[in-house]
Amino acid sequence: MRIKNYFLFVFPLILVLVASCDPSSTPKEKYYSSTKSTNLESENVQLVSIGSSKYEVASCLKKKPKFIEITEQPPYTTYIYGKSTEKYDVEFKIVDNQVSRYDLISNKYATEKGIHTGDSKQSVVRA
Repeated sequence: MRIKNYFLFVFPLILVLVASCDPSSTPKEKYYSSTKSTNLESENVQLVSIGSSKYEVASCLKKKPKFIEITEQPPYTTYIYGKSTEKYDVEFKIVDNQVSRYDLISNKYATEKGIHTGDSKQSVVRA
C-alpha cells in the first residue's frame, strides 16, 4: 500500500517536471545574435565615454564627484554627481580606473546625440 501511495505522489511530480522541459525552446544566446544593434562607440556624456579614465571624468565635468562609493566585491568605484546618492544627475561606474558604465537620472546631462532622461522611445531611436 505504501508503494502505491508513493507511486501516486511521485509519478505526477515527474510527469510535470518532464512536461516543463521543452527541448525545442530557443536558447537565450540566439536572441543576442539576432538583435539589431547600434554602434555607440562615439556616444558620451560631457566628453566622458566608456573606456575614459577616472581622471577624465572630473576633468570633463569640470568638478570632482559629489559622492564616491567603493564596492569591494566585485571591485569597482562609483562617481556620483548630484544632490544625493539617491537623487543624482549622473553616475559613472569605474572598473580598473576606466569608465565601464554611466547612468543618467536627471535631464541635466545629455548624451552626445542629445538624448536626455525622459525622452520618448521614438526620439531615442531617431537619434
